Amino acid sequence: MSELNAYPRAVVELMPELAPIDDAMRSTLGFGIDAVTGLLNVATQWDADPSAPATLTTPDAVVDQCVELAVGARREEYAAALDWLTLRGTDLAAETIPHWENERRAKRITTSPFIATPDGVWVLPWTAESTMRIVANYLGDGRLPWPDTALPKPVTQTLNQYRQHRNRQMEKECVAALKQKDFVVRGSVKPEKADHYGIPSGSIDPQ
Repeated sequence: MSELNAYPRAVVELMPELAPIDDAMRSTLGFGIDAVTGLLNVATQWDADPSAPATLTTPDAVVDQCVELAVGARREEYAAALDWLTLRGTDLAAETIPHWENERRAKRITTSPFIATPDGVWVLPWTAESTMRIVANYLGDGRLPWPDTALPKPVTQTLNQYRQHRNRQMEKECVAALKQKDFVVRGSVKPEKADHYGIPSGSIDPQ
């Protein structure tokens, strides 16, 4: 394995606004954001080349590396995150969702850079790198790359609250900026109240 970047910092420490999502994940899934990102970061460091793009190891060995090199989570959280991000043959056989509806799949290759076999677990470093980008993009939108049906209700509720809060904050900032330019703006208008304020249909954002 190659060496991780020096002085890694926990994601939730860098982005405290994600703390409610992290708390909900920890309490229901047994792992949080830092366990996922730490595990994926460690997985990207596994040796890989075109002739050997994956490495066979054991789950304990993967978790040992996480404890040694990653930050922000406990050993049992890394183990739970590894279990969540591991693809098994039974996972693919259990779902009959059309292949083009990827986001509805609880398990998909792009978010499962670990493959379970009778001999151990295969680590796919290049897939882990792609998974890291996917997780980062989803978190940037206040989401996780798994369908709501696969996530515990407290997690989906917290994600919804996070997005709603961010949308309201963005609306306030837009209203303030437009008012500075002498526009007549009324924020937080529900679609059903548009007629009351004399706002033509289509002139408000239903979000």
